[in-house]
Amino acid sequence: MRWPENPEDTREIAICIPVMPGKICHECGKTAPPTAFYCPECEAALKPERGDRIAVIADRVGRALGEHYRVEELVGKGGAAVVFRVCDKRLNRDLAAKVLNPDLLASVELSARFRFEAQTAARLNHTNIVPIYFVGGEERLPLYVMPLVEGESLRDRLKREGQLPIDVALGIAKDIASALDFAHGAGVVHRDVKPDNILLEFSTGRSLLMDFGIAKAFQDADAEITGSGAVVGTPHYLAPEQAAGEKDIDGRADVYSLGVVVYEMLAGRPPYTGGTPQAIFAQHITADYPSIEAMRPELPRALEDVLRQALAKAPEDRFSRAGELVRAFERGRGRRSLRTSGSTVLGTQTPSEMHLMDSLMVRSDEPSLQALLDADDIVAIAQASENVERFLRTAADEGNWAGVTEAIKFLRRRAGDPRPAFRDPPMRVLERVSDNTAVVEGLAAGWRGGDEQAQAQLEDALSAAPGLAGHLLDLAIRDRSAELMLLADRIGGLTEDRVDALARDTRVSVVQAFADALRESLRPTTTIERWLALVLQHSRPEARILAVEAAGARGGALAERIGRLALGDDVEEVRVVALRALGRSRRREALPDLARFLEHGTKPEQVAATEALGDLGVPASASVLRSVFERKRLFRKERGPLQEVAVAALARLPADVAGDMLRSLATDRNTRIARMAAMAVADNARD
Repeated sequence: MRWPENPEDTREIAICIPVMPGKICHECGKTAPPTAFYCPECEAALKPERGDRIAVIADRVGRALGEHYRVEELVGKGGAAVVFRVCDKRLNRDLAAKVLNPDLLASVELSARFRFEAQTAARLNHTNIVPIYFVGGEERLPLYVMPLVEGESLRDRLKREGQLPIDVALGIAKDIASALDFAHGAGVVHRDVKPDNILLEFSTGRSLLMDFGIAKAFQDADAEITGSGAVVGTPHYLAPEQAAGEKDIDGRADVYSLGVVVYEMLAGRPPYTGGTPQAIFAQHITADYPSIEAMRPELPRALEDVLRQALAKAPEDRFSRAGELVRAFERGRGRRSLRTSGSTVLGTQTPSEMHLMDSLMVRSDEPSLQALLDADDIVAIAQASENVERFLRTAADEGNWAGVTEAIKFLRRRAGDPRPAFRDPPMRVLERVSDNTAVVEGLAAGWRGGDEQAQAQLEDALSAAPGLAGHLLDLAIRDRSAELMLLADRIGGLTEDRVDALARDTRVSVVQAFADALRESLRPTTTIERWLALVLQHSRPEARILAVEAAGARGGALAERIGRLALGDDVEEVRVVALRALGRSRRREALPDLARFLEHGTKPEQVAATEALGDLGVPASASVLRSVFERKRLFRKERGPLQEVAVAALARLPADVAGDMLRSLATDRNTRIARMAAMAVADNARD
């Protein structure tokens, strides 16, 4: 803790808030985190402080879950709920238990709504939805248990990074759109899609939608729970019909909210803000769409049209499905992403048409698969597991990849049995499947050649069995495939040791596939930066250029930091690419380096620095570019290719920043410079 330097200075003491080191274990004397309930050293129960209501709730949760679970620490606390880390002692795994905030437990209506949340979410089993394992607790302490995902919320990432790269925003939108279309197909509207409810998994970067706390089933929602007429949701992300208090809300409200999230990922702020919730509600209902161009001028204009339609006031004017939104986004982007699965998984199917992706019940026409779930003794489990393995191998030999994915799904389900003797046989089958190269190659081939629904099923299957991700990465390396490299990343195949080997691979084509995959990876920027920095240590300049280009494609702080690292490279071509990456960062911090290379660099470096100053887009770029036109040769102002590049750079800057300089250059003695400047002035006038 920090103490004031002058003990007699009571004013300083009054504003000094000591930070306690944690709880002291009375058994071993070790210090435990302040949120812990058990000592991490000796596992003794920690004595709660007097009046600690969270500790009381944790004790009640522990008693409600039973002897096989231990509530270990508080991991999250919001306005509506409290989340504890729970140890499942039988399966030796960490789970998360969510319970209502102690301040709200007295509310019967909120308890009912919370229990309905659990019942609704438990019906949804999708790769991009945080699953509910089981619902428990007494009437006054409703709770549910879900996996403890190591990750961060999209809100945390936006706070740290601000505007996200276009490909990253598209990747997150694809995941959430896939989850929403699945939920809507099952008759569920989320009603509160926002960055706080989107979880980004550290190990894969995949986006998960969580907290169906105010969701409503289309067919059979309890009107007493959601029909009170209150506006429920978060003001910045509510659809106009929600803000107006309408009761008949359908999936298009979630499409609007997803559009707001996409807008915020690109702009760094939501489209509508205000001092009060009522002011924000009014803007959702009546305000014109706020253009994103001023905040993100490098975005293709087609994306502006996509966002405008997603945020249409009337539901019938929006995209009818979230998948349609992200497909339009991808078309507006101007190029196809490496991922082809996700947003169009479900098409326009109804729940009755969803076979492998149907989460409402587990069913199959293959008797051996259902027999695995029905087996209720060790001998039957072992025999059923062998039968499923035979079915799986036959399906693989026949190229029946739908059958393979279904078999893996059933094995994974039974491998989660809390009884070790019951889960061991299916786990051993999954391990053997992971070592079967032919199965991995077949699944990858099916993914490459299948439609989006088949690709989503195969992606889910590849993430089910331990070891499949590693074999998939081997296949991606063999084929130099950026698509499969990204797929391997999304199912956990890019571990630190594999990344280190990829970054040092002597085959530039392998490094290129790796770098291309990182352009679209949804991992945290710090992780991408660390991996690209490894590639910058490669012995071949071609590989180092690939790393810098990948950073430049993502933009932002990543492009600035990797670009600065590469400016010290011994090879001019690498430095030129680094300068262009600094421009694509659009960060003012890159300006001194660009000005330095413009003044002292080689000719190619000066051209690259000039182009980058235009891409940088900051007002101070104009004054640096002015110096290009002041250069003299033999007592005359220099005019040539560099000055022409500078005019083009000025034309990319905001008109209010570069307009006067362009108008002055429109009368330049060099006719080519004058013509280029005049055209830029005319373009600005039309805009």
